[in-house]
Amino acid sequence: MRSGHRSSRARDAGPAYVVGLAAGLAILLASGSLEIALAHGLTSDLSYIWAGPRAVLDGYDPYDPSQWRAAVEARGTQGFTSPAVYSYPPAVLLVLLPFGLLPLAAAFVIWAVVPPLSAALAVRALLHEEAMPAARWVHGLAGLALVLSQPAVVTLRSGQWS
Repeated sequence: MRSGHRSSRARDAGPAYVVGLAAGLAILLASGSLEIALAHGLTSDLSYIWAGPRAVLDGYDPYDPSQWRAAVEARGTQGFTSPAVYSYPPAVLLVLLPFGLLPLAAAFVIWAVVPPLSAALAVRALLHEEAMPAARWVHGLAGLALVLSQPAVVTLRSGQWS
C-alpha cells in the first residue's frame, strides 16, 4: 500500500513537469520550429493521408492513377508520383473516412494536438505512479525531453505523429 507521504510528494512534482513542457514549447517557439511545422502542416504527409478518404468522399477512386492525380490537384494536397495511387490499403482508407469529412485545417489541428497531448498525459501518469514519484527534477526533464528530444522535433517537423 502506498503511503500518503509518497502520494503527496508525487503530486508536488506535477508543476515541475508542466514547467519542463512549457520550457520546451518556449524554446520551439523561439527557434521558429513551431511556425515551420504549422506552415508545413497543411502540405505535409498529413495532407496525403487525409487526401485518400477525402477523394472517396468527393467521388474519386484513389486507386485509379488518373482519378487520384485529379483528386490531389483539385484539393492541392501532397501527392506522390510513385506510387501513382493512394498508397494506403483500402482498410486504412475506410478507417480514415471520418477524418476525411473534416476540412484539412481541422484535421491538422486534431492530428497535431491529440497525439502529443496524449503522450504528455501518459508520461505524466507513468512518472507519477511508477517511475519517479518524488524526484521533481526528473519530472521537469521528462517534460522537456518529451518536447525537445530529437525524435520529438523530427516528428513535429515531418508531421508523422503515428
